[in-house]
Amino acid sequence: MKYFGYDIYLSKNIKVEEIEKVLDEIYVERIFFHTNFTNENSIDISNPSPGCSYFYIHQHQDILESQFPFQLQIEALLDKPDKWERAYKLTEQICKKFKIYCFIEYPNNPENPSPYDVLLYMPNGEVHLYNDADYEEFGVINPVKLISEVKTIKPMRSKLIGELTKTQDWNTENDWVSAKEISIPFFDNKEYIVRFEKALSTENYFEKAEEAIEDFFHFKPELRTQAAQKAYNNWLDFNESCGYLDSLEMYEEVENPPEWMVRNIENLRHLSQLDSPDKVWEYIHPLEIVVTKDRFGLDKEIYIQVLCNCDWEEEHGLQFVFKEGKELIRVSEQDGNLFD
Repeated sequence: MKYFGYDIYLSKNIKVEEIEKVLDEIYVERIFFHTNFTNENSIDISNPSPGCSYFYIHQHQDILESQFPFQLQIEALLDKPDKWERAYKLTEQICKKFKIYCFIEYPNNPENPSPYDVLLYMPNGEVHLYNDADYEEFGVINPVKLISEVKTIKPMRSKLIGELTKTQDWNTENDWVSAKEISIPFFDNKEYIVRFEKALSTENYFEKAEEAIEDFFHFKPELRTQAAQKAYNNWLDFNESCGYLDSLEMYEEVENPPEWMVRNIENLRHLSQLDSPDKVWEYIHPLEIVVTKDRFGLDKEIYIQVLCNCDWEEEHGLQFVFKEGKELIRVSEQDGNLFD
């Protein structure tokens, strides 16, 4: 069983009774809470009991001279998918409730959680991202200095999409995403996240983005027909180049096929029925709607890029690119480019 832990650094001490109330809201399964690491109440957490969580708040001896002398240390939480979301929520609630500064080390790569970036939470709810280079250079964070040097992350709102939130992903720090999934008319009003990539890269970015989104939302029927035809052509080209369906007959002759082959047979049978553009949408699964610009700066227009999973191209997926939201210019694998 995997466990998970992290630290929140606090600018002021908090009474145990007060912080327990906040912990109860986020970690209802918690078992133990200790104020320090003295021999009387320290517990060996190298082999924790299932379901147990350990919370320590103590004075951090290494940073007594800093503005974050107290540390909330959290150990032996179950390694659940929402572990970081809960950590951020707890940090935010502590800041707002007790009107203090907090920071938490943030893994900029979940697969390899070192080095870390730092998320600094302000008493008024603002959040600042310190990248690893800054953290390494300055060491302990000085929030007063940070306020004057770092651009504040303020909530933003799109007229058509609604509230936007700043992404905290290590490689998308200039992006904003919709606070909730949005109904997309092009895909039968199914709901997806909308991402504003490279937001504020130009002075009139959001003005032009709104125009492109509005055109995309009010698409002409022939645009969807054209997209279906090009996606179907992509399938035909893929099958011709890879001989994808040629494997079906061979696989079906194998006695007691292994599990991977059984999965392939099912997928190939499914794809063998894709024989017209009208059926293509059954095989395409949109993931995200991206409002973006040419990353090389050669073209100043706004593009709507739809990133999809695809039953025939499982490795690279599929993308649709709409110039200004109304002209289909590309249907291809997801290769990071807007243009051929």
